[in-house]
Amino acid sequence: MTNVTDKVVQAVKLRLFYANAKGERERIAGQEHRFEKGLAPGKSVDLVLKPSSGGERPPKAVRVVGFAPDVAFADGTKFQNKNLDENRAWLGLGAK
Repeated sequence: MTNVTDKVVQAVKLRLFYANAKGERERIAGQEHRFEKGLAPGKSVDLVLKPSSGGERPPKAVRVVGFAPDVAFADGTKFQNKNLDENRAWLGLGAK
């Protein structure tokens, strides 16, 4: 994950969509990740995703699409992607 903003990221909510070989959605999972020291602007970090909801990766899943609909910054401000269409996001299409 790379922080492309000009603010320190404190936490991020992630959504993962799993699809099978036919392109059919198998499962949706979610996770919230908090950064102890924050993620500075322009910095990247590798995350090992272990969903807190939705369970493990389905056995037939061949594709995982992830996105961050909500971000909390160290200065107390928040970002919410209101243009994100979850019905299209799992296809990798994202916004409306």
